[in-house]
Amino acid sequence: PESKNALERASGEMLRAFTRGLSDPSATVRKEYARTIGQLCAVSKPKEVERVVKNVVKLYTNAELKRKKKSDGAIGGVDDEDFVFAFPDNFTESTQRKRLAAGETCKYMASKALEATKRYDKELLPVAFIALHDPDKETKAAWEECWNDCTPGMENGLGLYLEEVIGLCISMFQSPSYFLKKMSITALEHALTLAAKSKNPRLKQHVPRIISLTLTALQNPRFWSNKSVLFALAGSLFTHCSEMLEGATQTSIIEAIHHYVAEPGRGGRKFRLSALACAGTLADALPSKDMFASARVAIGSLQPNNGETTDDGSSSNNSRSSAGTDKKLEQPGSSNAIDDNSNNSNNDDNKHSSPKKTMRLGEETESSSSGSSSTSNEFNPVIRAAKLKCLGKSWPRSRSLPGSYRTMLDNSKWVINTIARHQTGTTWNVRVASLEALVYVFESIYLSQSTRAPALSSDDAAKAVDAVCSALEDQKYAAVRLAGLKAAMKMGERGKPLGVIMPGKSWEKLIKMISTLLKDKDPGVVTLATKVLAAFDDALNAAASVSMETEDDAKSAEGAGENMYL
Repeated sequence: PESKNALERASGEMLRAFTRGLSDPSATVRKEYARTIGQLCAVSKPKEVERVVKNVVKLYTNAELKRKKKSDGAIGGVDDEDFVFAFPDNFTESTQRKRLAAGETCKYMASKALEATKRYDKELLPVAFIALHDPDKETKAAWEECWNDCTPGMENGLGLYLEEVIGLCISMFQSPSYFLKKMSITALEHALTLAAKSKNPRLKQHVPRIISLTLTALQNPRFWSNKSVLFALAGSLFTHCSEMLEGATQTSIIEAIHHYVAEPGRGGRKFRLSALACAGTLADALPSKDMFASARVAIGSLQPNNGETTDDGSSSNNSRSSAGTDKKLEQPGSSNAIDDNSNNSNNDDNKHSSPKKTMRLGEETESSSSGSSSTSNEFNPVIRAAKLKCLGKSWPRSRSLPGSYRTMLDNSKWVINTIARHQTGTTWNVRVASLEALVYVFESIYLSQSTRAPALSSDDAAKAVDAVCSALEDQKYAAVRLAGLKAAMKMGERGKPLGVIMPGKSWEKLIKMISTLLKDKDPGVVTLATKVLAAFDDALNAAASVSMETEDDAKSAEGAGENMYL
């Protein structure tokens, strides 16, 4: 006991000295100091351990831990007094050296002095959760060990400290450091997703604060580095908590996202792609809400261009074939394909290798692309493909009818013409994206003739078939043929009402083109073509039965002296 008391008295001074050593320029020295601090915390007084915790938190977050009554706004806990994070108004750089030193210290505190550290879990573990999203792998690994030693797993640990994690994320977003802003939003999005998937009952009380933060940050016109992380947070809110979003709030967030979509020169290509992806996510999350008109205005012109810019910055003449322009792009099936929903893993006639000097799709950073002209970005095939995908996802869904009938009727011709136009003179990823948009259109477009006129004319249906046939004729890219078959499959699924509208010659042309793919070199194409032909057979039989029933009814009405069309 006497030696232990002597060690407790001496450990305070040693902890203060070793804590100052965490700023040593040598990584090896900092690690040894961190190891020693962890061992000393096991025999030190609680007051000395608290001092170490405060220093570690400040190293990573630049925030001061201050005691505050819980009733006065503390972020969590059950004690009469609780710690809160006070972030400075002045900017202080959060360097990798500081963050790693803090992580190494907490790692050894959790492994060597777990009992002494547990009383400060509500302060350390929220920081550890945010640090799990640190871009530096070494720093992330150190904090991950601390998190694993102190919690029963990711989801269970987050469930225990959900209030503290969300509170720290929201507080950290007020930091003047843009790096910490990004970290806080990334961690908040992850926490929201995990809590929603695990159905944590305590999440509901925190959603209003997250909504307020998201809407305020999106509506703030000031641009900062990596502001695109807000798009992921907005997408998670709509995906997992849409029932908690009021109609006015939904509209405000959608308008804010569409505003960023409409600014071609803001933030560069990567930022624009993130905004377009987020707009599509919002449309997927709210199938009962018609947001096509706003999305069409935000996306802007999709007119044909005279010189489409390829990924390496060169210009491709619009009159050239897609095979010529596609040489500048990554091949379908590579890890950089913009089409993440299509089956790009299929062989493409053994032509999946890409030039070594080709720039990877979407690799350009926000800062490096911000100086590029907005005009060239508009004609960039990656941007154009993302715009077409967003347009397709924003098309009104079946659940939005009958309110969206007028939107379908007014925009179907323009959409079909746009899709058909992008099947020639463009790159493979643009063609695939336009066909994906066509799938969304035929999935929900109003075709019934029972109560009102169909939203699709016979001429537009024939144009859609021509676009699909153009894709099926592609001899170079299996991804294009597969996308064409998926669009044809959707037409087959709507065969009963569509068979009455679409001209017979179009059906014959489409079936003949699909039949030629039964001998395709790609096995995936052959399998899908077989399924599509079976779906078409069922659709045509259903359409024929409808036509015969209509004819019999007309004859019956004529014999009775009635006209069924009056």
